[in-house]
Amino acid sequence: MRTAAKLELDAGTKTFASGLLADLIDALRRSRKGDLVALISGDPSIGPDLEAWCRFTRNSLVDVAVEQGRTRWVVRYGEAPESVEDRPVGSRLWLYTNFDCNLSCDYCCVRSSPKAPRRALGIERVRRIAVEAAELSVGEIFVTGGEPFMLPDIGEILAHARRRRRPRSSPTACCLPDVGSQRCAHCRASA
Repeated sequence: MRTAAKLELDAGTKTFASGLLADLIDALRRSRKGDLVALISGDPSIGPDLEAWCRFTRNSLVDVAVEQGRTRWVVRYGEAPESVEDRPVGSRLWLYTNFDCNLSCDYCCVRSSPKAPRRALGIERVRRIAVEAAELSVGEIFVTGGEPFMLPDIGEILAHARRRRRPRSSPTACCLPDVGSQRCAHCRASA
């Protein structure tokens, strides 16, 4: 998946020794801290200079990809923020309840779609996982999938996870509002 950038800077034939640095600084001046700027060049030798420049200036090189024979570097203007949360490893658990979905998004990281076979965890497995998670001091359970609201027992799944852990979210494409709200009525009633 291509990293989106606020600005795209085509280096043409320039290198750091022949004017690219001035163009890069100009692009950053037109940006805000945290913005992403993409630099594109057919000369891959720019990479080591760009990496050194990022370290020296405390900007962050966040992505490198080769597209149609040209290299695309994505620079974050400014340092990446340090994590402000002091969350121990293992304190969050993500449950992929199912892999089927009513949408066919090309960016879906788990390749969910209407054609994907349903590989659902099921309520009994979710119950066991929630109990084990509590024993292991998991603080939050996130329920996702393909489209969790396609499951007839999603309300029961969310209600059971809620009884075991702190509030969690259910990332969803939210394209089944009537079905989703009906299936979550059980979840709201048990809150």
